[in-house]
Amino acid sequence: MNAIYVWVLPNRLMLSPSYARSHFDAEAGRNKIMTLVGTDDGTVPVPQDVRVSRLVSDRVGLYTYVPASGEHGVYIFALDGEVTCEGTTLRRRDSKGIWGVEQLTCQTGPMNTDLIFVETVM
Repeated sequence: MNAIYVWVLPNRLMLSPSYARSHFDAEAGRNKIMTLVGTDDGTVPVPQDVRVSRLVSDRVGLYTYVPASGEHGVYIFALDGEVTCEGTTLRRRDSKGIWGVEQLTCQTGPMNTDLIFVETVM
């Protein structure tokens, strides 16, 4: 089993513990950035200004990620494959933090690429 834990502190104190789970359909989400956590559009909501998204790509492609605002930063984690984001090439298990930009441009490599984007206010 492979797992990634992303711990998010809530935006207020004394909240009751909660648990949620969801399923990401990799085929339906192939070759596009899909939000998994943090919005009201059917994904898993969290009490914090955070968004977790995923890109599963099986081809060379150019993808644009747009943070909610210029005050947000994005941490990109390459689960598998190869991608070049904002001038840095990431391979399996590499990561990069980017902030102060209006959008991020990511070029996926020739092999299958699987990325996680974690966005939060800086």
